[in-house]
Amino acid sequence: MLTGLLIVATLITKLFPETPLARSLHRALIEWPLARLAAMDRRHAIFVMILVGLVFGASDLLVMLGPADLILGFAWDVSIYADTLLAAAALAAVARSRIVWRALLVDALRRSNRPRARSRRTLRPRPLAPNANDADDGDGPAWALALAA
Repeated sequence: MLTGLLIVATLITKLFPETPLARSLHRALIEWPLARLAAMDRRHAIFVMILVGLVFGASDLLVMLGPADLILGFAWDVSIYADTLLAAAALAAVARSRIVWRALLVDALRRSNRPRARSRRTLRPRPLAPNANDADDGDGPAWALALAA
């Protein structure tokens, strides 16, 4: 039933936008709710989201709480708690990001003020003496150990 009424209202506003009925439907179904949403504060938006979540997901809790006043009070308490948690998380994120930005700034300043290193020379190996590998004299201590084995 409600779906049919919304379809009829949509058709009237789309097909006949200049009629007084279409203008009043547009004002009642679009302009007024958008104005209310624009005037809504953060805490009210959180309250509405929690209330919608309670209605759709916690029907047993709604039966236990009883009257609508208790349900709305419970939703308001939970929304204040959630708002406090979101504000604390945002402050913690800002504090951590400030620390990171300061560390990056200090690191960039250190790199820009650091004196440049000298270019390194490539070390060429010294040429060995022509007979450096020809140690066959036979009377060193290594020969004595080899003969003993």
